[in-house]
Amino acid sequence: MLTMRLSVAERALLESEAARRGLSAARLLREALDVVAAGRVARDVELDRAAVLDVAGQLRRIGVNLNQLARMANTIHDMPEGWEVLQRRVADVADRCDELVAGVCG
Repeated sequence: MLTMRLSVAERALLESEAARRGLSAARLLREALDVVAAGRVARDVELDRAAVLDVAGQLRRIGVNLNQLARMANTIHDMPEGWEVLQRRVADVADRCDELVAGVCG
């Protein structure tokens, strides 16, 4: 058995993270120690394959649109109509990528 001191904020974080993962605080600490000792990322991360494929498809479509807009911009020497819509879509997909990464990396 080990006794350790945690600040109120550290204890709240430990308890909330353990609850989020469905583990006891002690179990979470043991698993974290295993990860640190092995120098690896935890293997219990489940990747949402459908979400990743969806984002990859969106990125491909946006890439095609960017190429078309770049070609047009080079031809007319101005940004074509619809540029703002594409900017918003890119921002939306970037946000979704951030959510997926946060889900994987914690």
